[in-house]
Amino acid sequence: MLSRRISLFACIIVFSVNCNLFATPSSNAAGDNSDALRAIELCKQGKTRDAMPFFENALRRSPGDAQLFYNRGLAYQTLGEIDKAIKDYSKCLNIAPLTKKAYYNRALAYISKKDYTQAKRDLDRATVIDPRYAEAYASRANIYFNFEKYKEAIKDFDKSLECAAKAQTYIDKGNTEHRMGLFPQAAIDYAEAIKADPTLTKALSERALLFLCQQKYAAAIRDANKFVELKGLSDQGTPYALFIKLFAAKLSKDSAAEKSSKETLKKLASGSDWPSSIASFLIEKTSADGLLKSADKDLGKQTEAHAYIGMALFCAGKTVESQNEFNWVAQNGDRMYDEFTLAKSMLRQIK
Repeated sequence: MLSRRISLFACIIVFSVNCNLFATPSSNAAGDNSDALRAIELCKQGKTRDAMPFFENALRRSPGDAQLFYNRGLAYQTLGEIDKAIKDYSKCLNIAPLTKKAYYNRALAYISKKDYTQAKRDLDRATVIDPRYAEAYASRANIYFNFEKYKEAIKDFDKSLECAAKAQTYIDKGNTEHRMGLFPQAAIDYAEAIKADPTLTKALSERALLFLCQQKYAAAIRDANKFVELKGLSDQGTPYALFIKLFAAKLSKDSAAEKSSKETLKKLASGSDWPSSIASFLIEKTSADGLLKSADKDLGKQTEAHAYIGMALFCAGKTVESQNEFNWVAQNGDRMYDEFTLAKSMLRQIK
């Protein structure tokens, strides 16, 4: 989770190298694959930059080795050298056009460049090669979500879950259903995520947000409390769980929950990061104008700021003023943020 809470899409562009991602190196004509093995070992140790000369040596001896290009592509992707990664995946595919992982990882590389058209093409190819490629379906579903093609996204999430019932996929599907206003279905999928992996507390915070939007305030408070209990105050997601708890407490007039939320937010408001700025606003140490000024020109922060200003106004009974803030988010906000979903849900509730 990042310093500001991005809804589901970010998870598919985060990349980490581990031993299971690399293809087994093949021997060259002389039977020597020592450089390739050394490169992989260095990558496993987190010394990816040090591995690059060994990849170069191996490729000089075996310039037609698709696996070497694939592995070096992974290494480049880990280093954030995306164009070089794409180039190596392409070389791999020119030699071995049925390498599904090369299509998949090249798609992730394109996503990091926001080239969703090329990414979708690669994911299409990956699912043709392997019709049971769960990760490819889930990633393509997130691309559909990005373009608000929610029905197509749900179909791909379902395909992914048929292949492998993963907790994160249930969360992503639940987020999509929440965005569509399909609250009961979203609640079911969040529950499935919690069942599949109780340690993936993201499902608790997402369900807490859903319950807030459903006006099930006691349930929202319960899930928010559980999240904080499991993650503690140092987790980056904790302030957001507390924001949900505070709104649910205010709207349900649960004075005990409101008091405990504010007490904890006071501790967090002393920080210098963005969530601390939101906390400071919500405990009325900072004005709405001050929060927006802190957001500066960052669209993600502006999305959150307007959503939380809207929630503060709504909780204070200022429905018309809150609607203006929610409309700003719906019209101008970053639609990949949970706060965009919150604003859309609140607009439905107001209307």
